Amino acid sequence: MRFKRIIKESKDAVQQKTDKRQQNQEVEAFFRIVKEQITYKPVREEACRELEAHIEDKTEEYIHLGMSEEKAAVQAVKEMGDAASVGVLLNESYCLQMDYRLIGFILLGVLSGIAANLAYGYTIFDSGYCFLGLAVLYAVTVYGYRFCVLHTKKLSVVAILIALFLGVYGLASASMGGYFYQSVWEVCKYVEMVIHRFILPHTFFYNGMLLLVPLCAILHYKEKNKKWSGVMEAAIIIVVAVAGVTTHPWKQYMLTANVIVLTSYFVLAIITIGKKKELIVPILAVGLCTGLLFGATGEGSVSENLKQCFKPEVQAASRWEDAYNSVLIKELLDRAEFAGEIELTQEELVEYGVGTWYFHDEKGNKLITDHNYEYYYGDESYYEKMEDILPSAYQNNYRIAYTILKYGWGMGIVFLAVLAGLIGLLFYTTFRIKNKLGFYMAFGSSMVLSLQILLYTAGNFGYQFGMFTTLPFVSEGKLSSIVNMTLAGLVLSAYRYDRVTNEEEIGQRGRRFKEA
Repeated sequence: MRFKRIIKESKDAVQQKTDKRQQNQEVEAFFRIVKEQITYKPVREEACRELEAHIEDKTEEYIHLGMSEEKAAVQAVKEMGDAASVGVLLNESYCLQMDYRLIGFILLGVLSGIAANLAYGYTIFDSGYCFLGLAVLYAVTVYGYRFCVLHTKKLSVVAILIALFLGVYGLASASMGGYFYQSVWEVCKYVEMVIHRFILPHTFFYNGMLLLVPLCAILHYKEKNKKWSGVMEAAIIIVVAVAGVTTHPWKQYMLTANVIVLTSYFVLAIITIGKKKELIVPILAVGLCTGLLFGATGEGSVSENLKQCFKPEVQAASRWEDAYNSVLIKELLDRAEFAGEIELTQEELVEYGVGTWYFHDEKGNKLITDHNYEYYYGDESYYEKMEDILPSAYQNNYRIAYTILKYGWGMGIVFLAVLAGLIGLLFYTTFRIKNKLGFYMAFGSSMVLSLQILLYTAGNFGYQFGMFTTLPFVSEGKLSSIVNMTLAGLVLSAYRYDRVTNEEEIGQRGRRFKEA
């Protein structure tokens, strides 16, 4: 009897080992096949952990029904179904994603910009900034969010340095009386000269301001740990930068950037903080900056630009002023038809060209002295077509208005609908992002892009505030193309990694992205 019992126990032990081996083999094969279907490697383990938890629950159920642990596990795995199908379903939940509609709208803008350049008589090489911008868009979309996750502290330092440079240079420029300020200004001027080898100085300041918004969004992300130091840092950065450029020699050009940055930052602060008491910090920052803007007087002040925006006829004293351009555009748009080019006689072309329609009374007497009148407009035979009477920078600043005047309101409405669709898609994509850091970055970037579009559109209907913004993706220069494509790339990149990003792992400096 004892011998039979030993034999039986040996058989049971062998069977258990066999069952255990079978369990391990089947489970390992199942998870291997599942992992092979998940394309983004860093999330494979997390996806399988979720699956393991489900299998463990099923295994416990079968054990309670009387099965051995090994057989219960094998049965639980079998019940999950085909491993490849399960892996495909998991891949849909844990894969990188792309918003092709937003990309399509951006490409449509770039292609229309290139086509317009060719129509204006430029060569394809003159549109090189468009291809540079597309390269930047691709790089930021693929690597931008990963870079921000890994280098949040470094980017915070970059934001501080940009703000300090803008602030110190502007304040030093406004205080040239002392030796200290003179020395500081000379150092900043030298830095500017280095930059000037590649880009225009005022363009650098303008675009540097716009990039502060997504950089401040990274600082606001510290709120996830209920720390308000990020909000304080961001507020100080905005105050210093805006205070500097308000006193900058190119303050009229920078005024538009100030309005865009302040508006974007204020809305971002509300979205980020909600009802928390720390909301007082960004409110005070925005209030201080707004006070600096509206308190300034003279050329380039807010009050002067508001007059130019809503009552350009009051300030239009010369054909070379933006105020006169606004008056002229309003006048011409009133004459545009639904389809086709605006109809003008030769006499009307000359009147619009030399300004007699506005600067002379009915008897032909000049109402306002314009020193450039005889020098620039002596030859009336110059005005032969509609383009000859438009503002000199209509190729960049008045693309919407030119489309309406050239092809009619029908085509203009299509243009405006595309721009509205682009703004809508930017925020639609942004609000689909569940990760907080990605959402903040995308929201700040979408605000900056949208405000540029809105201000540009208003200017094309004769309501120009400050200097013209660029029309993102359509009417741009080298640096503005890089900056706007960076902003759009951050939106796309945050959305791209939204499914595969874990809040806790971001706090650990993006370990998952390092593995990728």
